[in-house]
Formats: sequence, C-alpha cells, structure tokens
Amino acid sequence: MYAIIATGGKQYKVSEGDIITIEKLGKEAGEKVTFDQVLAVSDNGIKVGSDVANASVEASVVKEGRGKKVIVYKYKRKTGYHKKNGHRQAFTQVKIEKINEFLGFECLGHAGYAEEGEDIVCAGISALVINTVNSLGLYTKDAFSTDSDEETGKISLSFSSPAGHDADLLMKSLVLGLQGIQNTYGNDYIILKFREV
Repeated sequence: MYAIIATGGKQYKVSEGDIITIEKLGKEAGEKVTFDQVLAVSDNGIKVGSDVANASVEASVVKEGRGKKVIVYKYKRKTGYHKKNGHRQAFTQVKIEKINEFLGFECLGHAGYAEEGEDIVCAGISALVINTVNSLGLYTKDAFSTDSDEETGKISLSFSSPAGHDADLLMKSLVLGLQGIQNTYGNDYIILKFREV
C-alpha cells in the first residue's frame, strides 16, 4: 500500500516505514505529524479525488537539518562585478508510520458507570454514536450499512468504500467526542481501540 502526499509544494510517494526528506516543518525529533493533503492511495487499485478526501498519513519526525551547500555565483563581464554566496536548504526527515482511511466503527457493551437507565457515560456514548449515524445518512452521500443489538449494546457501521470528505469530518468529530468522554471518566468506563483493516 502506498499514498501520494503533498507538502511544502512538492509531492511524495510514501509507504509505511519509509523515511523521506521534506521541506522544513519546524518540529522536533520524535514529534508526530499528520499529512491531510493526500492525492492518491493505492491498495489493490488506485483511489483519487473524493475517494481519498478522508485519507491521512501519520509520520514521526526523525530529525531536522540543512542540506549540502550550494554555491550561487554571479558575474558580469568587463565590470569587475562578481558575487559568491552559499545556501544550505533546511529540511525535515520523517518516518511514515501509518496511512489512514475510515472504513467504519463498532461500539460494544455498556459502560457500567451507574445503574442501567442512569448511566451518563453510556448515554453520552450512545448519543454521539446515534447522532453520527443519523448525520452520515442525512448530510453525506457515502453508502454504509449499520447493525445493532440492544441486549449487548452493539452498534456498528461499515462504509461500502472509504469515507468521503464530509463523512470523514463526522467520523473525526465522533472520535473527538469519545476521547473527551474517555479523558473525563477514565479507561474504566470507555476503551477506544483503533485497528487497521
């Protein structure tokens, strides 16, 4: 699997594990970087345009530095004019960690924060998930299927193809809301798992 990303006015073909040198980002070694401008993704066929509007590429900064010196020499004949300058282009070296696309989600179980019917964590999660499913149906053109089971508390959604731009925003909003609940109430009541499919 590979992706074509754009950064610093240039395009790069990247795969997971690649180390590439790009224009300076102003980040320190070890920091995480996300490239949202993905032009194409290839995994058993190439996807472009709206099919990759949701895709992103995660990377970590390996190092920052400056390239080899380039000599810039200016000369005008018969006038004695000549100037010599050097230039070293700043760069950032990054390691590609992951190529992301939303393909769906699954919510399973009850939070157990309080008695059934009074569980605010479970209610918050359910509201976020159901609102996301309804919004995807109303405001996007992405095809998806859902499945639910009230006894186990399962709600799942699967896109027939990777989520488009609007669906991606709604999915990111869902993740942001769930992470907010996790930060407030802790891992005892909500556990978020992301998996590659």
